[in-house]
Amino acid sequence: DRKNACFISGMLAGLGFMFRISALFGFLALLTYLVLVKKNKVLPYLLGFLITVFSICTLLGFAGIRLHDLFTFALIDNFGPGSVTDHTLIWKTNNFFNHFFFSELVLFFPGLIGYCLIKTRNNIFLLWFIFEFTGLMIPGIFSVQHFKSLLPSLSIMSAFSINELLENHSLPVRKAMILIIICFFPKITEPWFGLKNLIDPPDKNLDPENIVWSSQGSDYTKKLLGGWVKSNSPENEQVYIAGFSAIAQAYTERLSPVIYFNATQTALAKQILFRELDLHKPGMICIPAFPDYIQNVNPDLRNYVSQLCSRDYQFKKYVYGYNIYIKNE
Repeated sequence: DRKNACFISGMLAGLGFMFRISALFGFLALLTYLVLVKKNKVLPYLLGFLITVFSICTLLGFAGIRLHDLFTFALIDNFGPGSVTDHTLIWKTNNFFNHFFFSELVLFFPGLIGYCLIKTRNNIFLLWFIFEFTGLMIPGIFSVQHFKSLLPSLSIMSAFSINELLENHSLPVRKAMILIIICFFPKITEPWFGLKNLIDPPDKNLDPENIVWSSQGSDYTKKLLGGWVKSNSPENEQVYIAGFSAIAQAYTERLSPVIYFNATQTALAKQILFRELDLHKPGMICIPAFPDYIQNVNPDLRNYVSQLCSRDYQFKKYVYGYNIYIKNE
């Protein structure tokens, strides 16, 4: 029903926002477009968004999740000293150039430029790209996965650019297809290599007790560590994996005793981590033995976990680059 399209779009935007905060920028892009072009559609779109957000927040309240905690841990605690966004300007600049200009994203740049040159273009897609790009700039981490938010708008604008060449500039369809295949050929093969590594992982024959990592190891070895922990701990036992351990923690299928199961080094995060580890000592603690842990995790966090293990735990074994400690009986 076209009459309810904006309302439904607003509801979907609300769902996206509650799933991932960065979806707010897509919502704002369409809202800006409606304000500029179709003012009569603004209210139903905004209403759909607000109803969905309010409904989900109400459900979260019934589930015992406080909105203050959600706001603090999902947003505020990601900024400031020690947070995931706390990097130097040089680090951020290098990350931006490496992942924006020196990556496969450059394949979409001709399409973006071509779209800007189309006189009859619909500016909603350009607005979408601008807002999503602004969303990237706010945290300023410029990780590879963050740039994925640009792909929908870039893909659509590239499609319009190609269509413009086909319809108004007499570019033959066959030549256009050949050009696209040539440009994207390296990426066409990537899923097959990914499938190969999934079926036949390169690290599958490693001896878990004799691995020495120069960095933090692969995601596959973190999966192996998680599987080992799962097989060597009771189902209801809590497990703490120090450092940047979200991947391994997920594969353990064991609860972490702290909400910060991936190292966050703000003052608030440290305070909560120390308190929760004191109150809820896990049955098992895994400490990385590779250099990245020492280089990237602050000494106060490392020293606290080390002292906890020396006081209340006994060393069990070394597995997949981690020292495993078991709580004293």
